[in-house]
Amino acid sequence: MNRLFNEKFNWEVERHPVTFERNGTLITDPNYMVLSRNDTNQVLSVMSKKYCPMPVSEFEDATFRMQEVSGMELMGFQEFNDGKILLSILKNGNPLEVNSYPIEDYLVMGTSFNGEQPFFIGTSTILIRCQNSFSHIHPFSRTRHTLHSFDRRETALKNLETYFTDRKHLYTKFEEMQMVQIDEEEKMLFVNKILPLPEGKVEEEVSVRTINRRTSLMECIQGETGELGNNVFGLFQGLTKFTTHMLTTRKEAPFGNLIGTANDLNQKGYQYALNKIQPLRLS
Repeated sequence: MNRLFNEKFNWEVERHPVTFERNGTLITDPNYMVLSRNDTNQVLSVMSKKYCPMPVSEFEDATFRMQEVSGMELMGFQEFNDGKILLSILKNGNPLEVNSYPIEDYLVMGTSFNGEQPFFIGTSTILIRCQNSFSHIHPFSRTRHTLHSFDRRETALKNLETYFTDRKHLYTKFEEMQMVQIDEEEKMLFVNKILPLPEGKVEEEVSVRTINRRTSLMECIQGETGELGNNVFGLFQGLTKFTTHMLTTRKEAPFGNLIGTANDLNQKGYQYALNKIQPLRLS
């Protein structure tokens, strides 16, 4: 796996018929094809003839189009497993600040030549504060490699414009969260919302794991509100600290919390925070 960024890939994928020898006769199977690199002849996969992967040149062109639409800096291209999976990553070179903390935005595009991944566009917003992260996707576009996938890829690229409009609203809401004060009772209500006890149960009747998770969440909340103030922003940052450091072993994952339990809890907490600032928005 190549972890270094490249300016371009400088190779293309080639399609060859599947041939094999039987009883001294060379036979071609019309239902399958071999995909390989044209620079090293490395075989990437053997796929059905219906499989229509995205050409490398188109992947590069789409990345440069993303760069133009987003105004972001191209960090570069990466390949995994000898080129079976490709990634490109762009970064916002002029991060905005929310409550004096910089927000860095990333766009990640990927594709594969072995059926493992469709063409996809992912977005990641990381609030840089002790590596707390709240990731927001609009949307996590995925397009299978089929005969008509080119048109769907074009639609996905156009959706980026919508994303960049939406993210401005996200930052404004972060600012508003800092304006709404909370107390100790509100912190416990938040913990009960994010990690509720089973219905009809008290803490003495639930598992040690559940109690430990609730305790960890409250400790994160107390730590963040202690530094950021007793406000909704500090409350929400306590949650992102918990989901970043307590629920995953991938401490340095640059695009973490996009899926799974951590993302579900972040989204639940974000909606809770939006409800708390709603009266402010109506006043």
